[in-house]
Amino acid sequence: MNGAVRIYGKAVPGQMRKHGYRIEYLNETPEQVTARVYKDGEEYKETYTYKEAEQSGYTRGATGLKFGWKEGVNRKLKLRYGALSVILRNYIPLYRDWE
Repeated sequence: MNGAVRIYGKAVPGQMRKHGYRIEYLNETPEQVTARVYKDGEEYKETYTYKEAEQSGYTRGATGLKFGWKEGVNRKLKLRYGALSVILRNYIPLYRDWE
């Protein structure tokens, strides 16, 4: 968008690993996950919750709860991607140059 590269979903951890970051997921529940990202002495942690996703309008569509947000593996992945996305936007600004 506007000349900037945006990554999301399963591309997020792949690109982070490609650029040398290591990723761990801590305290995973159906309601939240904490991601820890580290590389060369840098370390970032962020917790992303289902409540935050709800408040942002990500979980519901015109017909109710979106399929990917039903409790289970898909929700777990979406919470992981959400935590990593927050880390990228707030702490790793150069990700915009990743292709």
